[in-house]
Amino acid sequence: MESPSTSQSSSEHREISVAQIQSNENVRKHFDVDKLKQLSKSIKEKGVLQPLIVRPHPSKNNRFQIVVGERRWRAAKLADLAEVPCIVRELTDDHVEEIQLIENDQREDLTPLERAAGYQKLLDHGYTPEKLALTLSRSTSFVYSALKLLALPQAGRDALERGEISVSTAELIARIPNADLKEKAAREIVRENYTGAPLSSRLAQAHIERHYVRELKGAPFDQSATKLVPKAGSCETCPKRTGNNRRDFPEGRADICTDTACFLEKVAAAEKLTRVTPQSKPVTMSPDRKASPSAAVDDMRARLSDGKRKRASELAQRLMFLLRHYEGMSYDEIAAAMNCSPGTVKKGVSRAIAKLRVKLDTNTDEPERLTRLVEC
Repeated sequence: MESPSTSQSSSEHREISVAQIQSNENVRKHFDVDKLKQLSKSIKEKGVLQPLIVRPHPSKNNRFQIVVGERRWRAAKLADLAEVPCIVRELTDDHVEEIQLIENDQREDLTPLERAAGYQKLLDHGYTPEKLALTLSRSTSFVYSALKLLALPQAGRDALERGEISVSTAELIARIPNADLKEKAAREIVRENYTGAPLSSRLAQAHIERHYVRELKGAPFDQSATKLVPKAGSCETCPKRTGNNRRDFPEGRADICTDTACFLEKVAAAEKLTRVTPQSKPVTMSPDRKASPSAAVDDMRARLSDGKRKRASELAQRLMFLLRHYEGMSYDEIAAAMNCSPGTVKKGVSRAIAKLRVKLDTNTDEPERLTRLVEC
């Protein structure tokens, strides 16, 4: 795209009546009333020190459109000025929009969502994030993070505009790939907590890490499998794995799954494949499989005699509930993974705690210990 500075066919300095000047569709939607009044007071005393940049109106005779300087024009109207100094230039619509977006990016009072919308418009005009970062003297990661805010659900957008959540919290919500989970997370974070305000940035991050991401290390399924959940494919190449998407996750661990719905679907699929029925032969466990709590329960089931199987079945289920509860899964998530109701899960956890009388270590790698607990 041709630079605006090279496209100016003419440039004229002149005083123009405030009434002849009209606003143009601008990236900025919010103007601080108090600051406008302060600027208006200054203009009354000293006049408009920096000329507005305008162009002839494309459809109205003897009218002009603002390119740069709308805040000064609004303040001049408040100060009851009849005329303001202007620089008149012949500019195309594309050049007008480009100039406005670049000029507005330097404003401190531009909201994060307004900045993100402006960046997206420049991308639509042929800019790349890298070129945009260079033009605006910003880092590429800053541009990508700003653009990510456009993925916020409405609840998150409203909270960010009201100043109820920080930009960093908004970015955390926007990075959740599943649209339904993103909407759910936004509502939960914006919802008032015990202090009467939305969750702080620290608590919001902890909430998302607890409920909306999963650690892949020790996952009870083969991460390289492409057919376990065919539509999802392998975790090793999945863009929802943080290590495969350093644009959205430039820092932190590489083995974090950001799609809990997919993760739980794979857990359920793996359990279905390894579930032992009374007619099944005992399962030989690999060292890797024995490292996970769900594998320990499967191993225990395989080694029980037929006579004890029925009695231990309910205890095994409760133990699985308890293990997942201490791993940080909610009752709803456990219920979805194990095909039962949240009420059953809650009751099972309570009974397991009462029966076993032990607070399990969620990082345990002792299948034999877990087996003894259920057989007791």
